[in-house]
Amino acid sequence: MHAQSDEVSQPGVGAEGRRRVEGPLFMRELLAQLQPGEAVLDLGCGRGSFAYADYPALRIDALDVAPPEVSFPSHVTFRLGRAEKLPYPDEAFRLVIAHYVFEHFADFVQALLEAERVLRVGGWLYMSAPNARSFEDLLYRALFAGGGHLQQPTLEWIMRQVYEHTGLKLVTYCDWPAAMTFFGDHEEMRAFTTAVLHTFQRVTGQDLRAAANYVLLFRKEETIGYRFAPRACTYCGDGASAGPGAPELRPLAGSGNSAEQPLESWECPFCGRRNVLAVEAADLDPARLQADLERFERDYGGRLKRSGYAPPPVATAGGLAEAVATPFSPVEVQELRWLAKGSLWFRSHLRLYYFFRRLKRLVVRAQP
Repeated sequence: MHAQSDEVSQPGVGAEGRRRVEGPLFMRELLAQLQPGEAVLDLGCGRGSFAYADYPALRIDALDVAPPEVSFPSHVTFRLGRAEKLPYPDEAFRLVIAHYVFEHFADFVQALLEAERVLRVGGWLYMSAPNARSFEDLLYRALFAGGGHLQQPTLEWIMRQVYEHTGLKLVTYCDWPAAMTFFGDHEEMRAFTTAVLHTFQRVTGQDLRAAANYVLLFRKEETIGYRFAPRACTYCGDGASAGPGAPELRPLAGSGNSAEQPLESWECPFCGRRNVLAVEAADLDPARLQADLERFERDYGGRLKRSGYAPPPVATAGGLAEAVATPFSPVEVQELRWLAKGSLWFRSHLRLYYFFRRLKRLVVRAQP
């Protein structure tokens, strides 16, 4: 799946009334920003992540662990190699394209470090990757026995790896919906799976095709972007970060803290209040606790009750069937919900086949 876009839209208005435009993100947009002679690395190129012939003025390097199955144009230099040890000098490229390849690398962090190394400061890393929690990726790994995915990335996981280990900073990103490209020319399987997902959305309101992939653009900067905060003050909500220039965590006098013993209490460097980290049941006075609970109810209970907030009621199968006006019985709706949910855990071809067979009756009945 190649995420490409030809349009730059204006999604919002800034604080001063100026129209805000989308920054470049997709490959075609990024390549159009480059000047003639600038260098691009197609990492894990396969047959080519983009149309090389459309960019004869760029200096393109392509790298993969196996020779390409097609012939590349003369201005493209192909090399055999691994992402964890790139055969290029430091700061050699303006743009590194990693199109659905990072999930295949055995050492995600080392591949990140190498991509950062060969980028010049201000250069871009384009990364597209599947959402490992999505229905599409789970179905792909079930059908193809893992599909070569050695990593199971989520957006939070990717950001943690990038910001903790590199100076790459996120510039733009988008959630990319499921495309089911792995079905190839098996049109019946594609149509049937789409019908199942459409029916599930009609019944439950949940779109299992949404946020199936990520497209992210990082820019190389000098500093690492992740900071670790070991504690947060329960009074002011501020805290203390580890690392150079971080405020010191001062143990309180008489607290029994030492270099060999973990802190049991600490003083917030911002508000100065004492935070107790280790509390034993024996330290609590039942009478004082009861008085504090009563005072809490007086201070906040009425306000919470007046807000009128109530958690939404749990939808029943019958209620769902009535809401969407489907021909399903409540039992069938509940079965569909559990089957679709259970499909996320399938790991074998046979179990997935039985899942499709059991859903076929419900899908046929749901057709308008």
